[in-house]
Amino acid sequence: MESKKTIFIHVGYPKTGTTTLQNHFFPKIEDIQYLGKFYDKENKFVFQDELIAKIIFNNEVGSQVSSVLDDRTIKNKAILSEEAFLFDCLRISRVNGKDYLPSCNNIAMALRRAFDENRYDVKILISIRKQDDMIASLYAQSYTHYYCKYNKTDTFLKFIDLFLQGNGNHAFKKALDYNDVVSQYKKIFGDRNIHVIVFEQLQQNPQEFYNNLCDILGVDGAHLEKELINKQENIRSTSQGHKEIRKTTLLDKLYFFKEKYLPIAKIKLTKRQKEWLRSIVLSKNDHVSKSISMDSEQRKAILGIYENANKKLSQSFKLSLGNYGYYKD
Repeated sequence: MESKKTIFIHVGYPKTGTTTLQNHFFPKIEDIQYLGKFYDKENKFVFQDELIAKIIFNNEVGSQVSSVLDDRTIKNKAILSEEAFLFDCLRISRVNGKDYLPSCNNIAMALRRAFDENRYDVKILISIRKQDDMIASLYAQSYTHYYCKYNKTDTFLKFIDLFLQGNGNHAFKKALDYNDVVSQYKKIFGDRNIHVIVFEQLQQNPQEFYNNLCDILGVDGAHLEKELINKQENIRSTSQGHKEIRKTTLLDKLYFFKEKYLPIAKIKLTKRQKEWLRSIVLSKNDHVSKSISMDSEQRKAILGIYENANKKLSQSFKLSLGNYGYYKD
């Protein structure tokens, strides 16, 4: 009988150092094939956007993905990193003319069907970040593509008020309950196959973070370069400590339309075309950039929602989340 292939699936969350890992860490692991998010030139393989979208948006994805996915292109040990698996549980997409918000559980089940347990030994990596900081970063990232389009969320103050009131944010709020999401993945993939990594550890003690991650992956971390240890991308903040919303360009509008109405479609643009579309500024967003900040009471209220869940998660995985501000010890 053919032995199973091992695949690590890093499902997100977004804004937890995912781009840093995807650009600078995962591709450099010698003993593990990197399947994405970015193109693997050496192996001429890319886990295509269409395949990701089918897993996220199609409940009957199992047989469809199996027919598209060529097992021969995946080596005996591989890693796939795509934060959209959790990111798309935090924002509504428009599929076939209807608003759709996939649940974490449905995506986890789709991943299980796509990577059948008879052929794959699947290990799930879930990276987390303190919920108050996560909310601010998600809003900043998604403002031009999503939140600015709706009157209820076109300013951060409105968005936070809506979140704390609980009106219309049930799914979003539930998707940030890390302990609940981890529990759903445990039921589907098994307790021993779920691993949690902490963004604040990457920020505060990157050497310890990468050593822990290497232990999870079963690789030697002794070769890690100092340049990698200190590398972090996509950190958006102003000198006043507020999150920034970048200007809205024609490229943003194009991708907004694609994500909202055609999530399974793929837009193929050359580098020159992207640069031209990005050069056309539609709005500088100056009126909202300094509004993405929270006072101590708002932060306390947000963390209070998740305090017990964060404590349970910390205890289950021995994460010491209290040291990183997830709750007060």
